[in-house]
Amino acid sequence: MRQSGNYLLIAMPNVARAGAYRAALTATSLETVLVRDGDEARGQIARRGAPAVLILDLSLPKVDGFELLRELRQQASAGETGAIVVSGHAAIRAAARRLAEPLGISRVLPVDVDRIALREAIDATLNELSSARTASVLPPPVATETAVSSVTGSIEDLIDNAVMAAARRFRTAITVAYVKVGQQEYNRGYFVLSETDGSVSAAHSIAFLRQVAAGSDPLIVPNVTNYPALKEIAPVGMPQVRGFAATPLPAHPDLTGALCVMDTKPLQIDASELDALEALGRELHRAIGGHESRTAVPDPSTNAADAAVDIDSLERLASADPLTGLANRRGGEKDIAAEISRARRQNSPLSAVLLDIDHFKEVNDTFGHQAGDYVLREISALLRRTVRAYDILVRWGGEEFLVVLPGVEHEPALKLAERIRHAIENMPLAGIGGITASVGVAALGGDYSFEAMFAVADRRLYSAKAAGRNTVA
Repeated sequence: MRQSGNYLLIAMPNVARAGAYRAALTATSLETVLVRDGDEARGQIARRGAPAVLILDLSLPKVDGFELLRELRQQASAGETGAIVVSGHAAIRAAARRLAEPLGISRVLPVDVDRIALREAIDATLNELSSARTASVLPPPVATETAVSSVTGSIEDLIDNAVMAAARRFRTAITVAYVKVGQQEYNRGYFVLSETDGSVSAAHSIAFLRQVAAGSDPLIVPNVTNYPALKEIAPVGMPQVRGFAATPLPAHPDLTGALCVMDTKPLQIDASELDALEALGRELHRAIGGHESRTAVPDPSTNAADAAVDIDSLERLASADPLTGLANRRGGEKDIAAEISRARRQNSPLSAVLLDIDHFKEVNDTFGHQAGDYVLREISALLRRTVRAYDILVRWGGEEFLVVLPGVEHEPALKLAERIRHAIENMPLAGIGGITASVGVAALGGDYSFEAMFAVADRRLYSAKAAGRNTVA
């Protein structure tokens, strides 16, 4: 076994995001190395040994993130190399939570996690490792972008042009696009299949492409064989397909879509080619947006400055709580829905822990809102340290936090809730003194309704308040 190296490896196809991750880690006493695909990550590990920590986007070109982790665990245990995985797709994060134990995953994070939460995840992971590390920072690689021409015509023509441009660029067996403008959906495809490949319908990909279109990041699976999250991302299967890469169009309230290349053999494209696919998606978005602008009745109330708003970035920000770095209610509901869907499919348990800080208004009134913010951040950090990598943490609102526990029955959830309550009661808070929390616990019922489970947890929380606070019900 090769000894783990004194470096932190970030494997992520998006250069700007990888650079932002590295900027958040400047205080870490580790050399930070960036790679853009699974093959590059393999090469670094082969040359330098396993890293101290691997930050891994699960949608990687050439070798997918799950396969890379499986290979890494043959060389280094979870106690030797910490693994923090990220994804912009709720279904992929759900699969990662399910595989956290066998693959030694320390933390599962949304790809747009904020700097504070990322630092806390790194610190918590490093605290679980024993070796001392040394620091050095490498310059980030430079991104390249492929430009394509806009074409006028009907929406169907614009989509067909984008599909043909992608087919010519990547020369794969299947190229498909899905676009939704308002309530109208379009699905176009181009196929180059031999008789032995069988038949494939573009319509078969609609459910999968709708899921990609709803996200904000590309999804690439070089080889679907034994890919653990395939059922989550393509419940009806992908006949004849062995590998694929899909990119969402930039998000807009009235225009969503996805552009995808698939092949009947494992897909071997590198990070720069993934950039090219994203560029084609952006160009299709601009072309359709231009078409809609030319055909729409002008709205005199529209402010030209609105066009400069980065809607995609706003959507990502809208899913996270900026103070604590946890998911907010909107962001949490997406992951919770995926876990409840999996619980229904697998007939597995799931529980919820809802906690509320006691007398929080008094903290704000006595010590000021900055002290209140400090308390919320400290409790968020405590929760991250207490729960498993694949549990879902949400700042539900105000001083209320929700923890969703996949695979956990009611009794073990009660024990965890009591442990959290005790930890909060004994948490040192400089200049404030002690605080307490009241907690309600509920298990998912046979109707698989999150709303019903939450309502029970909420009633029990207020029963705990009525019983004198600082208790679990």
